[in-house]
Amino acid sequence: MITLLATLLLLGIAIIFHELGHFVVAKLLKIRVERFSIGMAPRLFGVKIGETDYCVSAIPLGGYVKLSGMEPSEDKPSEPWEYNSKTPFQRMLVVAAGPFMNFVVAYVLIVLALMMGMPTFSPVIDRVTSGKPAAEAGLLAGDVLVSVNGKSITSMDGAGLLLSQNEGKTVELGVTRDKERILFQMKVPNNLKDVEDLGFDFKIPSVVGIVQPNKPASRAGVLLGDEITAVNGVPTEGRWQTVSKLIRDGKGKPVELTLRRKGQEVIINIQPEYSTMEKAYLVGITPQPFSAGGIIRFSPLESIGRGFNVLIGQVVMLYEGIKSMFTGAIPVKEAFGGPQTIANIAGQYIRFGLSYYFMFTGSISLTIGILNLLPIPVLDGGHILFCGIEMVRRRAVSRKTLEITTKIGMALLVTLMVYVLLNDFVNSGVLGKLFGIGH
Repeated sequence: MITLLATLLLLGIAIIFHELGHFVVAKLLKIRVERFSIGMAPRLFGVKIGETDYCVSAIPLGGYVKLSGMEPSEDKPSEPWEYNSKTPFQRMLVVAAGPFMNFVVAYVLIVLALMMGMPTFSPVIDRVTSGKPAAEAGLLAGDVLVSVNGKSITSMDGAGLLLSQNEGKTVELGVTRDKERILFQMKVPNNLKDVEDLGFDFKIPSVVGIVQPNKPASRAGVLLGDEITAVNGVPTEGRWQTVSKLIRDGKGKPVELTLRRKGQEVIINIQPEYSTMEKAYLVGITPQPFSAGGIIRFSPLESIGRGFNVLIGQVVMLYEGIKSMFTGAIPVKEAFGGPQTIANIAGQYIRFGLSYYFMFTGSISLTIGILNLLPIPVLDGGHILFCGIEMVRRRAVSRKTLEITTKIGMALLVTLMVYVLLNDFVNSGVLGKLFGIGH
């Protein structure tokens, strides 16, 4: 029930605010709105207020705002309240308002998440390798990094970022050891890829956090909160790095995970799958974010600034993902997740806390906004493209061209939706159990 409610709320936020963007700008430009629908046709129920029918429709895959005159008749001129009576720039504003609202919602949710606090891994040093910069500087296992060149550190990621910004330089490390603050000097090598290049790693307990839906671990029955004590009989010593290394080093061979679950030992066999994105055989699990470290909270002012940086980072990551999909570097089945995938992850994040749930909801809203900006007819990006062409040519694209490109765009969109939904079911094992399809 929690997963269902979390999913409905997530999709509702992303869809309602997207359509609200179109609705508000259309009203401001005095365009008549005939219908505001959550979900796609057929209409289930609703209420008509003034000229607009506010309703809920049967297919919960999106929503739409129906504007008067979006499909103009060749037999009569457009009326002043119709969409096509407006200038190309005004129409562009109406269409772009939907994705813009997705960006706004994503940003607001990210800022709220940062203010509420995100569980994270504290920068506790787990192991130190002799002969490396960390050992030569005097660092020991159990030390807690608290500063780099006087800049405070509160998380493992923050420590790695500050160190990477000082390649080729000698840095001053602040460390807490046995409740005593100690300073060390350490030379950071050029071309730093990871803190392991410095001869140490951070403590990440081998407790499962996110179990990625439709992946080997999920299908085999691994659960959030499971502690991995051994991989193929080799003890993990409570270290996530050991879990990751043993699975990757297997290069696709079956993996036996020994788990501690509610005080009981559980053994699960898993067949790893190759990830084109990671270029390695994986099972689809990540460490539990609150299994080490504390809660990091930022002030409202700090959250506003950091939230913008997080948003830009997510936009860049999504852009790289879409580009990799179109170039073939990432298969479509790895690039997109259907409703079942979204629901599974939403259910796990809501159990981590509202901050993680807000972050995930923001990323979904952002994804919807960016995908809608793709220059494909029937999507907002396609309408923006045609408005742009009209502004350059000073005449509208012909009705026949619009009809043909819209049909092509619709066919592509429906094909993609069917593929994503089918892929969701095949990977979940549902079709495999019924018809012997998939895994």
